Amino acid sequence: MEYSKEYIYEFSEFLDRINYHVLLTMILGEEIYFKDPLPAYALVKREIKKVDPEQQYILSFLLLGEPVNKKHMDSQLSSECLEYLYSSGIINRDEEDYWLNSLVLTSHMNCYFLVSTPFFYPTCQNKVPSPYIGRDTFWLTRAIVNRVHGRVLDLCTGSGIQAIISAKVSAEVYAVDIDERALEIAKFNGFLNKVDHKITFYHGNLYEPVKDKEKFDFILSNPPFIPIPDGVDYPKSGDGGEDGLRVVREIYNGYLHYLKENGTGLMIGQAIGTEDRVFMFEEMKLLFSQRNLDLYIFESLPLSIQADNFSNLSNRLQMNEYPVSALQWAAVNERLGASMYHSFFSVVSSVTVSSTHNLHIMDNRWTKSDIPILDSYEITETSKRYSVKSAQGKQAVMDEETRIFIQEIDGESTVDEIIKKLPLKIKLKYGKNASDYLYAKYMLTLAKLERVGLLKKATPVEINP
Repeated sequence: MEYSKEYIYEFSEFLDRINYHVLLTMILGEEIYFKDPLPAYALVKREIKKVDPEQQYILSFLLLGEPVNKKHMDSQLSSECLEYLYSSGIINRDEEDYWLNSLVLTSHMNCYFLVSTPFFYPTCQNKVPSPYIGRDTFWLTRAIVNRVHGRVLDLCTGSGIQAIISAKVSAEVYAVDIDERALEIAKFNGFLNKVDHKITFYHGNLYEPVKDKEKFDFILSNPPFIPIPDGVDYPKSGDGGEDGLRVVREIYNGYLHYLKENGTGLMIGQAIGTEDRVFMFEEMKLLFSQRNLDLYIFESLPLSIQADNFSNLSNRLQMNEYPVSALQWAAVNERLGASMYHSFFSVVSSVTVSSTHNLHIMDNRWTKSDIPILDSYEITETSKRYSVKSAQGKQAVMDEETRIFIQEIDGESTVDEIIKKLPLKIKLKYGKNASDYLYAKYMLTLAKLERVGLLKKATPVEINP
């Protein structure tokens, strides 16, 4: 791809002119806009109808990847700019319409990002995402805003989002990706956000393209971390090998050589383990014996659920000759002794006095053996949803399944025992792994109710008075 600052800047200024960031925030709502870069197609399609017709056409074109009649874009961009976007492979066209070439345009932190059309959008032309963007990407971005400085290395840069956000406040940024298509779009996004002069993009595997460079103040990464059984093809943006740590380990090992003495490594990812262990934490403590390590766990799910999710997604992408089964994941998980999948954020930093290694469980996790205690309350139905209100006036909204679960809380039964009491119709809805699906759902529900002060976890004294 040839990069024309003149025409990409013109495209960027068009987005500024139509207040793209503001439009997206208002039509999606803050809860979605700041958390989900690619919300459900039907939701976006519905919300777009709230703006005037001309804006609907443009938003459908940019945000959903739908064709738009040429007259709507001809009035917004010069013919030279549109010709450049076409010749560069950003847009396609026929006699009547323009449409984005397997891309959609999202927005975050007042920056613009062309990313791969989600596979679940009907406008998706290429099922394998390149460049990938997800909620984990947004999570890492929030953690680096106004924090990074000096020389920054962004590994597995994808859409370039971490590099671009970093370039707003850092002196130099280096961005690396092994996916050529992703790197092309990341570089375009650098121009789109007018930080092209501060970012150097490299095609290659992790540290290899920068092995002769000076060390870095920050190393950022949102690497492939999905555990994929041997023999299963999966998009490279997600494939982390059988234990999910193939790329993660390489990046962590590189910290020892490529981070300055007072440098910091920040990574977002997911890792296998059990309810009370994250397997990679022991490895990390040994590897970073001379550095501080903080590993934050902010969400955990049973691996049986994730095995279903990964196998279903793999089959929808149709990357394998034959359909793959969740049993392939189950066999690997059993061999590794893993039962949970933990979402993590890691910080590896310099040592001030002596190194510390901390595992922080931040998701208020409930286990199957915990006993919930609920004070006096009342439940009222509100438009096929329910509001639970304590005697102290604390309140939360829930669905029918949660209402039934709440009404089974007696201050003596464990979470597992309550799930076993649930009606058969609820369990049938979730199939063979119903217990794990319900456990995952109610674990989050209990954490939410605990945060708002509606219930608490029984203490040993309350269990055995």
